[in-house]
Amino acid sequence: MNRRQPCAITADVRACQFPTALIGLQAPATFPTWTTPKKIMNKPTIPRPTLFPMGQLVATPGALKELEQHGITPLRLLARHTIGDWGDIGPDDAKANADALRFGARILSSYRLTEGVRIWVITEADRSATTLLLPSDY
Repeated sequence: MNRRQPCAITADVRACQFPTALIGLQAPATFPTWTTPKKIMNKPTIPRPTLFPMGQLVATPGALKELEQHGITPLRLLARHTIGDWGDIGPDDAKANADALRFGARILSSYRLTEGVRIWVITEADRSATTLLLPSDY
């Protein structure tokens, strides 16, 4: 991966260096369909320790556009990801994430913004980078 200078997450694809340990924030276990994502995902929560370093932060333009349209800050999803709130993943992916924490492998989270719109957060096995992207960007 080509490393770039520290930057803010913008509509451009840029590798951004943030502190490797965000203050973890606990999110609700489930997201009722009648509640707007903005109200849930940007709600203040209880601090929790992070489980792993994120490395450089990268986001695709499509992911940033969807987050902006839904009024959700990228750091909220990153905070959920680093405390082990993997979002809407199946049991196999949850087990793979648990194993990845112990043995060092890729970590995947999937967050549903609205019906048909998901954001994936993927941390590389070597913890050098974490990417926010749409599934179609993969």
